[in-house]
Amino acid sequence: MFDYSSQAYYQHIKARQPEAPQEDLFIQEVLRIRHGQKRIGAHKLLVMMAPFMAAHNIHIGRDTFLKLLSERCLLIRKRRRSKPQTTVSSHWLRKYPNLAVGFVPRAAGQLWISDITYIPM
Repeated sequence: MFDYSSQAYYQHIKARQPEAPQEDLFIQEVLRIRHGQKRIGAHKLLVMMAPFMAAHNIHIGRDTFLKLLSERCLLIRKRRRSKPQTTVSSHWLRKYPNLAVGFVPRAAGQLWISDITYIPM
Protein backbone atom coordinates (compact mmCIF):
# COMPACT_ATOMS: atom_id res chain seq x y z
CA MET A 1 0.00 0.00 0.00
CA PHE A 2 2.84 2.43 0.80
CA ASP A 3 5.27 0.96 -1.75
CA TYR A 4 7.20 -0.86 0.99
CA SER A 5 7.46 -4.59 1.43
CA SER A 6 6.31 -6.15 4.68
CA GLN A 7 9.92 -7.17 5.31
CA ALA A 8 11.08 -3.53 5.08
CA TYR A 9 8.28 -2.47 7.43
CA TYR A 10 9.20 -5.02 10.11
CA GLN A 11 12.90 -4.25 9.75
CA HIS A 12 12.11 -0.57 10.35
CA ILE A 13 10.01 -1.40 13.43
CA LYS A 14 12.76 -3.64 14.76
CA ALA A 15 15.45 -1.01 14.16
CA ARG A 16 13.50 1.55 16.23
CA GLN A 17 13.35 -0.67 19.30
CA PRO A 18 16.33 -0.41 21.63
CA GLU A 19 17.55 -3.94 22.35
CA ALA A 20 20.67 -3.23 24.42
CA PRO A 21 18.92 -3.40 27.82
CA GLN A 22 17.21 -6.63 26.80
CA GLU A 23 20.54 -8.08 25.64
CA ASP A 24 22.22 -7.16 28.92
CA LEU A 25 19.40 -8.72 30.92
CA PHE A 26 19.57 -11.78 28.68
CA ILE A 27 23.34 -12.15 29.07
CA GLN A 28 23.04 -11.80 32.85
CA GLU A 29 20.59 -14.72 32.87
CA VAL A 30 22.94 -16.77 30.67
CA LEU A 31 25.81 -16.12 33.09
CA ARG A 32 23.60 -17.02 36.05
CA ILE A 33 22.69 -20.38 34.51
CA ARG A 34 26.28 -21.01 33.42
CA HIS A 35 27.48 -20.34 36.96
CA GLY A 36 25.69 -23.48 38.11
CA GLN A 37 26.20 -25.55 34.93
CA LYS A 38 29.46 -24.49 33.34
CA ARG A 39 29.48 -26.85 30.32
CA ILE A 40 25.84 -26.56 29.23
CA GLY A 41 25.47 -26.18 25.46
CA ALA A 42 23.81 -23.28 23.70
CA HIS A 43 20.83 -25.22 22.37
CA LYS A 44 19.95 -26.65 25.78
CA LEU A 45 20.54 -23.23 27.32
CA LEU A 46 18.05 -21.65 24.91
CA VAL A 47 15.42 -24.23 25.89
CA MET A 48 16.09 -23.63 29.59
CA MET A 49 15.69 -19.88 29.12
CA ALA A 50 12.26 -20.11 27.47
CA PRO A 51 10.32 -19.29 30.70
CA PHE A 52 12.66 -16.37 31.41
CA MET A 53 12.20 -15.01 27.88
CA ALA A 54 8.42 -15.35 28.12
CA ALA A 55 8.35 -13.55 31.46
CA HIS A 56 10.41 -10.64 30.14
CA ASN A 57 8.76 -10.54 26.69
CA ILE A 58 12.04 -11.29 24.90
CA HIS A 59 11.72 -12.81 21.45
CA ILE A 60 14.97 -14.23 20.11
CA GLY A 61 15.62 -16.97 17.61
CA ARG A 62 18.20 -19.72 17.72
CA ASP A 63 20.60 -18.14 15.23
CA THR A 64 20.42 -14.71 16.88
CA PHE A 65 20.99 -16.36 20.25
CA LEU A 66 24.06 -18.20 18.95
CA LYS A 67 25.36 -15.01 17.34
CA LEU A 68 24.87 -13.09 20.60
CA LEU A 69 26.75 -15.72 22.59
CA SER A 70 29.48 -15.87 19.97
CA GLU A 71 30.00 -12.09 20.02
CA ARG A 72 30.46 -12.21 23.79
CA CYS A 73 32.69 -15.34 23.71
CA LEU A 74 30.16 -17.37 25.70
CA LEU A 75 29.97 -20.42 23.44
CA ILE A 76 31.33 -23.67 24.88
CA ARG A 77 33.80 -25.59 22.75
CA LYS A 78 33.15 -29.26 22.26
CA ARG A 79 35.66 -31.46 24.04
CA ARG A 80 37.70 -33.75 21.86
CA ARG A 81 39.04 -37.04 23.03
CA SER A 82 42.80 -37.47 22.73
CA LYS A 83 42.38 -40.97 21.34
CA PRO A 84 39.42 -43.06 20.24
CA GLN A 85 37.67 -45.09 22.91
CA THR A 86 37.94 -48.75 22.07
CA THR A 87 36.55 -51.93 23.57
CA VAL A 88 35.71 -51.96 27.26
CA SER A 89 35.37 -55.57 28.36
CA SER A 90 34.55 -54.95 32.01
CA HIS A 91 30.78 -54.90 31.57
CA TRP A 92 27.99 -57.31 32.53
CA LEU A 93 26.66 -57.79 29.01
CA ARG A 94 27.33 -60.88 26.90
CA LYS A 95 30.92 -61.19 25.74
CA TYR A 96 31.73 -63.20 22.66
CA PRO A 97 34.62 -65.66 22.94
CA ASN A 98 37.94 -65.02 21.22
CA LEU A 99 37.97 -67.63 18.44
CA ALA A 100 41.53 -66.77 17.39
CA VAL A 101 43.19 -67.88 20.65
CA GLY A 102 45.80 -70.54 19.91
CA PHE A 103 45.33 -70.34 16.12
CA VAL A 104 48.60 -69.94 14.22
CA PRO A 105 48.05 -68.90 10.60
CA ARG A 106 50.23 -70.77 8.09
CA ALA A 107 49.55 -68.49 5.10
CA ALA A 108 48.33 -64.98 4.35
CA GLY A 109 44.58 -64.43 4.52
CA GLN A 110 43.80 -67.31 6.90
CA LEU A 111 42.93 -65.09 9.87
CA TRP A 112 41.15 -61.77 9.70
CA ILE A 113 40.46 -59.79 12.87
CA SER A 114 38.86 -56.36 13.20
CA ASP A 115 37.64 -54.06 15.95
CA ILE A 116 35.08 -51.46 14.95
CA THR A 117 34.13 -50.31 18.42
CA TYR A 118 35.95 -46.99 17.98
CA ILE A 119 33.63 -45.96 15.15
CA PRO A 120 31.00 -43.58 16.55
CA MET A 121 27.43 -44.66 15.84
